[in-house]
Amino acid sequence: MGSSPIIWRTIGLDFISGERVFNKNLIKNYNELVNLPGFGLEVFLNKHIMDEKLKIKVVRWDNVKSPYPNKKFGFIKGNIAFIAMIFQIFSTAGFIGSLYQIIKMLSLKS
Repeated sequence: MGSSPIIWRTIGLDFISGERVFNKNLIKNYNELVNLPGFGLEVFLNKHIMDEKLKIKVVRWDNVKSPYPNKKFGFIKGNIAFIAMIFQIFSTAGFIGSLYQIIKMLSLKS
C-alpha cells in the first residue's frame, strides 16, 4: 500500500490493486471475464464481493512496492498507462459506480 496513490493510503483500501486472494467459487461464469478490459477484472471482482456481502481483509505488505507507471515506463508512456487504467475502470463501473465501490468495499473491511 506504500506505493498506492495517496487517496488509497488515506482511506486504507486500494480497491483496484491486483493483489487478491479469493475462493474460485466467487466467479460463477468465467465467460464474463473474456471482454473485460485490463483493470476491469478488479472492478468485476469488487462487484461480486459486494453482491455476496463478503468480508475483506486488507493485508499490509510494507516491503512490497509497485512503482507508479511513470517510474516503470517513463513520463509519457507512464501517464498514458495511468489514463488507460482510469478509462478501463470507468468503462467497467462508471465514475459513480467506482465511488460506490470504494464506499461499499470500505464497509466490508474486517
